Amino acid sequence: MEIAKQYPNIDWQPGYNFDTGTNKYTIGVSLTLPVSRNRGPIAEAEAGRKQAEERFLALQAQVIGETARALAGYRSALVELAEASKALKLARDKEVLAKRSFEHGESDRLSLTGSALQTVVAARAQLTALDRAQASLGALENAVQKPLEPTWLVRGLPSSDQPAADMLKERP
Repeated sequence: MEIAKQYPNIDWQPGYNFDTGTNKYTIGVSLTLPVSRNRGPIAEAEAGRKQAEERFLALQAQVIGETARALAGYRSALVELAEASKALKLARDKEVLAKRSFEHGESDRLSLTGSALQTVVAARAQLTALDRAQASLGALENAVQKPLEPTWLVRGLPSSDQPAADMLKERP
């Protein structure tokens, strides 16, 4: 707008008046002449635009950094979840072997109970890792300001409507 104001501005103003049975039409003309080609307001407008650009670039860098941190946290949480799932599978396999060994009389009840306890500890570690992955996903959603579904991002994750108790059950 300030650049447009550096040139003369001519305004035409039509008018109408009815005076004692006579129609009178008038045309008004106004002319605005800029002083020093409006350089001061133009410079102010350019400075304001430059400040807005700097604020935008700073905000953009902040958002990109926050999104990158959230994505890195989510990826590390997924790695932790995968490792916890592998550890749980291994603990379940060991528990099955301990049950067989106990049934054949090769081990005692203490080793069977210890194996079951290790499975419970591994299941808890998996749930903790899943909690961290969900929290990291929430941080990523906050960063991109859009809801994300974990099953869209990585296959093999339980859906949000699957109860946590179902995750502890053995899968075929």
